[in-house]
Amino acid sequence: MEYKLAFGLFLFLSISSVVNGRLCYSCSYIENEIKKDYECVTSPANVTTAKTVSCPDDGYCFTQTQYHRDALKVRSITRGCGRQVDLPCGRNCCSTDSAWSTCLSECKANNALCNNQDKTPTVGPRGGSTSLSLCTWSMTLLIVSSLAFK
Repeated sequence: MEYKLAFGLFLFLSISSVVNGRLCYSCSYIENEIKKDYECVTSPANVTTAKTVSCPDDGYCFTQTQYHRDALKVRSITRGCGRQVDLPCGRNCCSTDSAWSTCLSECKANNALCNNQDKTPTVGPRGGSTSLSLCTWSMTLLIVSSLAFK
């Protein structure tokens, strides 16, 4: 009887800890790394090394992406849970320096795995969509404006 009670308590605590937190994708991609997981950029659910991590109720799922400034190409991406260091532009925005454009997006939606957006840089519609992601649009504007005012 005590065994069943202990097992029931363990099961209840396991389920309640998952229900109380949100799940976030956790994966990374770094250009020119021997083991590449480019799917982390496009579809984190398909990354073989990706994990889902439980994020506390006050935590944020995040995606931080770094692009080559002069070419629409991903240099690195990190997805996970936790507050990141603000970019010079703040949060949920893109910042550009002399070499890179870095975008940070956070989500705190009640639904699980909210940091699943495709971060492939584009200059036009793809996949039947006629809209660009906010980060990609911001990055494109920053690149165009920096080239126009040189």
